[in-house]
Amino acid sequence: MTCTAEESLAAANALCQSILLNSYVESYGVSHQVPFIEFRQDGKPDAWLSIDTRLSLGPYENPQGMTTDELVLLYMHQINLQRVTAVGCSAQADLQLQFENGLMLTLHGDAADTVEPWQLSSGLPTNEGGRLIIALSGGGYAIW
Repeated sequence: MTCTAEESLAAANALCQSILLNSYVESYGVSHQVPFIEFRQDGKPDAWLSIDTRLSLGPYENPQGMTTDELVLLYMHQINLQRVTAVGCSAQADLQLQFENGLMLTLHGDAADTVEPWQLSSGLPTNEGGRLIIALSGGGYAIW
């Protein structure tokens, strides 16, 4: 099914909010060289966010002299066990997560070396009622 860019963005926002809003960062790490964050919420399967793009964590400036891998782990440590208080997707496929400690994690949708900057799974396979959203580099979303 095809839809307009506005409809795709509205669907992406609704889906990401339904999966992540009021969930807690349960764990984080790197699997097969891809950083991930796992989210937990009572009564729902654990959601899984895979990250293959650059990140920023506001209101901080990026520390000088750290590698990208070091920054990712530092950022994840800062949001560990924090509740997600706001979620938003942009037309450029950015994902912003606001946490109860005031930090905002941004996953940028303009990944230079991948076509899928990030993807979010509701925790169940799609053939069992699960939902999956994949950000497309430069803008747009694929949603199951």
